[in-house]
Amino acid sequence: MVFELSSRKKRQKYYFVSSDSSCLCQFSLGKKIFTADFSTCSGQDHTMSNDTSPTRCYFIELTPRPTKYFDSLYLVCLVLHAISFLPAAIGNGVVTITTFKTSSLHKPSFVLLSCAAFADSLTGFLAQPVAMASFAAKLRRQFSAACWLDLVKECLGWLFGGMSVSILAFLSMERYLALRLGLRYQTVITVKRVLIIVVFFWLALLTLGTLRFFVLSNETYVAIHLPFMFISLMILTTTYCKIHLFIKRHRLKLSPAENQNPNSFDVVKYKKITLAVLYIVCFYWLFFAPFVCVLLAFLLSGFTQRVEGAYYITTTLILANAAVNPLLYCWKLRALRQAVLKYIRHVLHLHSE
Repeated sequence: MVFELSSRKKRQKYYFVSSDSSCLCQFSLGKKIFTADFSTCSGQDHTMSNDTSPTRCYFIELTPRPTKYFDSLYLVCLVLHAISFLPAAIGNGVVTITTFKTSSLHKPSFVLLSCAAFADSLTGFLAQPVAMASFAAKLRRQFSAACWLDLVKECLGWLFGGMSVSILAFLSMERYLALRLGLRYQTVITVKRVLIIVVFFWLALLTLGTLRFFVLSNETYVAIHLPFMFISLMILTTTYCKIHLFIKRHRLKLSPAENQNPNSFDVVKYKKITLAVLYIVCFYWLFFAPFVCVLLAFLLSGFTQRVEGAYYITTTLILANAAVNPLLYCWKLRALRQAVLKYIRHVLHLHSE
């Protein structure tokens, strides 16, 4: 079979010659001839031309000749997603619904955690199944299907992961404002204002994701996100250092009578919630920090095979982390744990007598 394509700008023609038996394709550009062996027809390994520059699936970059260990990498990522997607979807969904239905949890800090849980539940329901399908397609050498699946996975992964980072950074600021504002906290930081900011995060990330299809290159897209990630990390470090100093300074200042006064700032309760949030945020950053290093490597050295392999692993870990977060929420936050157990008993009709 012979297909002829013409280039309007350079007035050159490209010829595509395919052999049905060997799936051998030749691309003729002037006097140069490039050969590629697409041996997926015979079930052999997929090889490409001798050109070592990255190829693209729309805005997604791919190394042209992946080494044999990539199959093992695809399989490991597929297994991690298969293990974690149901706990992520169900666990975070239960946390979100419980917070919505429990009036005592309608506070800014718990609402922010439920918003993060909602993004993580969408990760389990949508992003991880698509990722599994993508890795399965690559193992089967169905690269055309993998291309479309990678597009969906990239869009959903960056959207939901970006929401989690944004909300956790804002949650750190909320804890610091609760400290600084004291008794004025309840009038300044309200659930309505918190939800407005969360909606703004969704709209901003959706806009960036849309611009990636039309305007932004991968380098520009990553360069926009990296400063935000570092700012989030700086906010986390700065706020909790100040919170630690405040708690240490005021630990012995309040008498028991002052602590029982309903109009005074409850340092003990504040400390418990803040330390729980600190555990959650730090644990998330343990998964997220390697991904930031991979993005830096991409900007400095390009999309090499090592960067591609590290990208698959780190993005898989970030998405799989969504399955662990509900356990942390319920472990460190007693009020949320009790509400979740009550909701589960209600759903399963396990009412205690």
